[in-house]
Amino acid sequence: MPRLLTPDVTSFSELLLLLSLSSQQHRPNLLIACGDAALDGVVTQLRALCATPVHTCVLPGPLALPRKPCGTLVLQHVEALTIEQQITLYDWMSTSRLVQVVSITGSPLQSLVDHGQFLEGLFHRLNTVALMATGSDARWATPSVDNMQIAWWRR
Repeated sequence: MPRLLTPDVTSFSELLLLLSLSSQQHRPNLLIACGDAALDGVVTQLRALCATPVHTCVLPGPLALPRKPCGTLVLQHVEALTIEQQITLYDWMSTSRLVQVVSITGSPLQSLVDHGQFLEGLFHRLNTVALMATGSDARWATPSVDNMQIAWWRR
């Protein structure tokens, strides 16, 4: 799993990786392993980089899925989904393929799958690209790149 360093400064190449994974043309589902200390910074960065509209669902709690199949769905603490919510999400993903699903987890989902607490099929759908946010502060410094370069990656 590629690691994304999340100290006060992130390398330009990591920013380009995030931009390429959230661009309009190629938007695979992302599974980001992230500790609670870095969660707010990761969500802030995702809101800035992902295709709009960005819908956020904080778990545990109700599973709020976008009504229109567009943009990005960010699931915070995806490991807290109940089995019923997992089934609902799996079925919704089958009909909402234009929405990029970015799942953030604080614990390894594979072990939940191994113990029958997380659906294997949903795990594989969410885990198209797996990333790890490391560090205690998930802020990225503003890179020395202008908005035209970011716009190019987002097209």
